[in-house]
Amino acid sequence: GACTATPRPLTAAALTSGWNGWGPGAANARYQTAENGGLTPPMIPRLTLKWAFGFAGVSSARSQPAVIGGRVFVASESGDVFALDAKTGCTYWTYHAQAGIRTAISVGPYRSASGASGHAVYVADGGATAYAIDAETGREIWKRKVDDHPYAKSTGSVTVHGGRVYVPAAGVGEEGQGVSL
Repeated sequence: GACTATPRPLTAAALTSGWNGWGPGAANARYQTAENGGLTPPMIPRLTLKWAFGFAGVSSARSQPAVIGGRVFVASESGDVFALDAKTGCTYWTYHAQAGIRTAISVGPYRSASGASGHAVYVADGGATAYAIDAETGREIWKRKVDDHPYAKSTGSVTVHGGRVYVPAAGVGEEGQGVSL
């Protein structure tokens, strides 16, 4: 189900009030207080499912979502990135990357060379390509191959800090490619 309404624009305050990236803050502590999360232990038995979302054509979901400003940003093993309404689960937009994504999504500000600014969804794929996607529209802002090695991949989560985007890259298989004599 596609959303019929346009979401409210993200604000700077929204970036620090939800779950953004690997955890709710630059320390990546993966802990959120009951006050910030809005959930206490006595509430847990009364929780009910409000909506569910399926990833077409994949059997697992490894990407950790970002929950920011009433939206859920999540990616899949097929390389699709989705912006969902947190209350209804409807889809605002979908973006397709070049390879599967298993990293947490980070949302942060951007300013283009032309002076345009807004908020972007930052993610990296299994082919070591990083992306900045406009959080409001799903339009690609930029993409960059961060490592040219044929076995390079990104499995660690992109982090936005101090106006910079940090993209981890890993090499797999290089050590097993010995020379035959």
